[in-house]
Amino acid sequence: MFRRLFPILLLAGCASQERLEWLEHEIELVAARPAPAETDLSERADLDTIVDLVLARYPSLRESIERTASMSAMARAAGKLEDPMMMFKLDDQMIRRDADVEKVVFGLQQMLPWPGKLDLARTDAVGRAEAMLHERRARERELALMAKRAYYDYYRWVWERHVREEHLKLLDSIGKLTEASYEAGKVSQQDILKPQVERGMVQKDLFEVERMIEMARIRLNLLMQRAPDAPLGPPAAARTTVELDPAALTARAIESRPEIRGLRARIQAARAAYDLADKNSVYPDFTLGVEYMQRPEDADEAAIMAGINLPWLTGRRAAEAEAARRTLLAEEAALDVARTEITEQVREALLRLQAADRQLDLIDRQLLSLSKQSVEAAMSAYGSALAVAADVLDAERSQRDIQIEVHRALADRETAVAELERALGTDLRRKP
Repeated sequence: MFRRLFPILLLAGCASQERLEWLEHEIELVAARPAPAETDLSERADLDTIVDLVLARYPSLRESIERTASMSAMARAAGKLEDPMMMFKLDDQMIRRDADVEKVVFGLQQMLPWPGKLDLARTDAVGRAEAMLHERRARERELALMAKRAYYDYYRWVWERHVREEHLKLLDSIGKLTEASYEAGKVSQQDILKPQVERGMVQKDLFEVERMIEMARIRLNLLMQRAPDAPLGPPAAARTTVELDPAALTARAIESRPEIRGLRARIQAARAAYDLADKNSVYPDFTLGVEYMQRPEDADEAAIMAGINLPWLTGRRAAEAEAARRTLLAEEAALDVARTEITEQVREALLRLQAADRQLDLIDRQLLSLSKQSVEAAMSAYGSALAVAADVLDAERSQRDIQIEVHRALADRETAVAELERALGTDLRRKP
């Protein structure tokens, strides 16, 4: 029996050892990953650089890799034997000072678990450490989403400020044109005041926009572990091309999400823990020992001892096996729940992205062009005295609002892409 069992146990031990070495290598790669060079973000706020800095500097990620390394070291310890026990005994007659030494005993004992138990303990520990590594990667994806949301919020407000500042310049031009028309007797004094009132309203809105820009800048700097008031240049955004195939994206998410990989590692650990508990309830462990006795008045003696535990008597080991079995079933159920939730997250992210695409197309390709034509028509009519200043201001205000909506819609659309990336567990913007 043992001749057939030994090769199986040897192969199983090699598999868990290889998995442990892979895990330690992955931890070393993460721990040794060089921090990205911080380019001059005051010149241009680059999204990829910002995300890289967040992932390299955020404290919780540094903490998690150290905890994962600790779990990995515990996994290596789990595959080792318990410490041997060394004994030293003196004959009780030595308590009396006038007595001669009759016997001195030296002993050594070692507990030996049933074959396969050590490897199962190591497989359990490796699985739990691997799950922690995947949990860290899930946290990375969450932080990347936070950085992207903050970035596109920053983008939206910076471009709204730009549009409103351009609007102020246009209002100045309208004001000069209105004054010239007033001097020519073509318009009333009320027409002169309307551009000034409009200008004041735009300046009031700019105060709020500046506050929102500052809040977004502080949020990004804190995510990057920079000083809150560190300079941050203007952002840029481009429309990301995404293949909207629900079935393919869902399959990709279930394959790529670190949460799924972490749950699979937990199932592997729970299965090993159950197998170990089951073995503990059936197969005993051994204790082997040797003793050497010195007798001054007689020949020295040596003895060999052996013992086993009795796991069948108290029912404790059977209860532990049942608890481990239930834990395994719970982990398998958690994986099914995660698959369902990820499918829902991917579909919801796709719906948000599709809605954002339609809104952006409508604003950028139709409404923006119509608003420009409306302003041109109003300016032409005003110059021909066929319209009043209010008509020009209304047309220009409508164009300004639509220009702002273009950048808001693009920011919302790219945020939806970031949420889809989080649902998938992979980047869609970067080339592999």
